[in-house]
Amino acid sequence: MECVTVFDDDHLLVPDKSVAEGLISASGFSPSSFDALESCPARWVADRVYRGPADAFSPAVVGSGAHKVLELFYAADPTERTNEFFHECLYSVANNPKVDDSQRADWREEVYQASKSIFKIEDPAEINVLGTEIQLKNVDVGGVPFNGFVDRLRDNNGLVYVEDYKTSQKMQNPFFGDSHGDQQRLYIHALRNMGYDIAGANLLYTRIGKIKKVNT
Repeated sequence: MECVTVFDDDHLLVPDKSVAEGLISASGFSPSSFDALESCPARWVADRVYRGPADAFSPAVVGSGAHKVLELFYAADPTERTNEFFHECLYSVANNPKVDDSQRADWREEVYQASKSIFKIEDPAEINVLGTEIQLKNVDVGGVPFNGFVDRLRDNNGLVYVEDYKTSQKMQNPFFGDSHGDQQRLYIHALRNMGYDIAGANLLYTRIGKIKKVNT
């Protein structure tokens, strides 16, 4: 692979102007971009420039599959959100052409494990969903262009909440940072700038069946 970045003392240089210009999306920074930049700007550049082959069983890809299942599930009428319909959504998502046929059953099981505990968190038939996968594009947040996708907006007795699915093996320890909460706080700021009246945010840990209120 051709090297398009180089270290100069403690700085990472990107000599190729076309590569440098392509680092930032036209729609702005995402929450993960903010988190990576805060952690290590050089690593953020390297991750965007030197992309390795996709692993269908990586946490990110399995998590994306689980998010898609839940997106389909909660886009349906509340009366249709049964366990049987959940599995229909799961099988639909598992027909992902990026997953090899020989691995499809195992991948489907991984996605199921990452999403099935939504039923421990709530009764899906009682959730009033106002929208799913709401795109935020080039929204001004503190003078910085911002983009992202809100998993869902929920109406809870007239109050609107931002809610995000997390497929982590465990909840974050605040002592080591709160990137999950930071993501939702950014979404709240962006949505308010778009005219939404947001009361707060919740994190739904769909693998372990727990919910966490985000401090705002």
